Amino acid sequence: MLAVGAGPANLAPAVAVEELAPEPAGGTLLIERGQDIVWQRGMLLPDARSQVSFLMDLVTMRNPCSRFSFVNFLHSQERLDAFVNLAGFVPYRSEISEHLQWVAGELAAVKVEYGRECTSVEAVIGAGRDAHVPAVFDGLPTERVIHSTQYTQRIAGVRADLPPRVAVTGGAQSAAELAGDVHARYLRASGRPVIFTSGTDDSQIYVVSSAARAGLVPEEPALRSAGQIRGGLCESCGHPNNFDELLRPRSTVDPAAVVTHRVREALERPLPDFPITYPTGWGIPAPFVEMPGQVLNAWAEGMGASMYCTWYAAEQLGEHTDRYDEHWLSEHGIDLVYFLGFDNVYFWGMTHLALLMAHGDRYVEPHAIVSNEFYELENQKFSTSKGHVVWAADLVAEVPRDLVRFYLALTAPEHSRTNFSREALDTLASDRLVEPWNRLAGRVEELLAAVPVSRTGADHAGILVERFRSHYELESFSLHRAADLVCPGGCPGPRPRSAAGSGSGRLGTDPVPADQLGEQLHGLVAVQ
Repeated sequence: MLAVGAGPANLAPAVAVEELAPEPAGGTLLIERGQDIVWQRGMLLPDARSQVSFLMDLVTMRNPCSRFSFVNFLHSQERLDAFVNLAGFVPYRSEISEHLQWVAGELAAVKVEYGRECTSVEAVIGAGRDAHVPAVFDGLPTERVIHSTQYTQRIAGVRADLPPRVAVTGGAQSAAELAGDVHARYLRASGRPVIFTSGTDDSQIYVVSSAARAGLVPEEPALRSAGQIRGGLCESCGHPNNFDELLRPRSTVDPAAVVTHRVREALERPLPDFPITYPTGWGIPAPFVEMPGQVLNAWAEGMGASMYCTWYAAEQLGEHTDRYDEHWLSEHGIDLVYFLGFDNVYFWGMTHLALLMAHGDRYVEPHAIVSNEFYELENQKFSTSKGHVVWAADLVAEVPRDLVRFYLALTAPEHSRTNFSREALDTLASDRLVEPWNRLAGRVEELLAAVPVSRTGADHAGILVERFRSHYELESFSLHRAADLVCPGGCPGPRPRSAAGSGSGRLGTDPVPADQLGEQLHGLVAVQ
């Protein structure tokens, strides 16, 4: 058997042949065009995580005892302990890439050859994803368009002396991660160092009730939906709702169980009590002899977990420290920024802040909190348990991912609930992005030839660049407004305020006449 391309699609059957059919394995050749094996070579950003569990590696689902598993790879590299302590299920992309190279090196019977290409034989081909660049960008010079599959190879070649006019189409696994990723990219593009990290929260008691309804053990939904676990607060108002403060409380796990409660007046005391432990069996065991058999409140463990996640992300960037809390020490003077849903603001903005302040001036306090409201699906709450959900992988298989990112940014629930609608995605992306830019692309040469370069055009270009920049800075961070600027003549919805002083009011807000648009295009080219 000849396999072309040494990615997961071909390494998995190569491992299967090696384990199950030793004789055919000796006649199996896997060739790779590159000089090594790198998974999604252009997309290995330092803080990028996989979207699937480490158990979905090349072999574990088929043979959990295989020596080629991701777990055995970590063990062989003396990194298993660090990964387990991270208390998560999704590894960094760089770790998956290293695992693939390690597997190729461990194959004994199957041969792997590098720097080889195949042209005319029937074979199993695992060539990886193709770069899709929307047609609207076809006329741009290749040095000005970098697809994500080529990002890490080409970004270092961008001229550092040019003004930082970078349009980044970023994505993540939730609205908060999307915003955080965009801001981190902007800071890096501005030459500012960034450690961007996120973690899971699978100790929440909500996991137990969800598992009981589905007839599962808690570990199963925690593994499947780690990024959606939360509890201990009201999703409508964002205030904490400890079990002993609920009216007529009942257990969703055991409706017959007796649940103790107190009713307090809302203003009886400045802040409600915050339980450090819970008398349940799900979570991290409490290290207090006074509380045998109890576990830590998931919200209490969050601050320590965040410090560990920061340490782990820094390790992936090559910034080794011996202390897990090193980067949070106030002596380093970092700017700590939270990106989160508004229903988490109480704990992160008050409870966790109190935990930090309890150590005096030892730790840095948050510089800013960027929160978003709820994002609904067809005017109803997203619900994986009820099947009312849109999976990103399914959506981008039908719609170009750049259009999806544009729509998500444009409809981001920054200050109020907004709604995802597939019909609106198709209509808005077509009417406000694809068709206008395609029409403009067809007239670029005409407009540039008909309108001379002018100081006005250059000024307008500078205003546009400054407007983009302002929407990525924390003081006026707004994905909606950034996406709005991409629309020729502006998109529907709240209009961005001027960020560049007088004379900038109409740029990117009202429809722009063709001659003025030509001046702006000339300005952009002139300052390039």
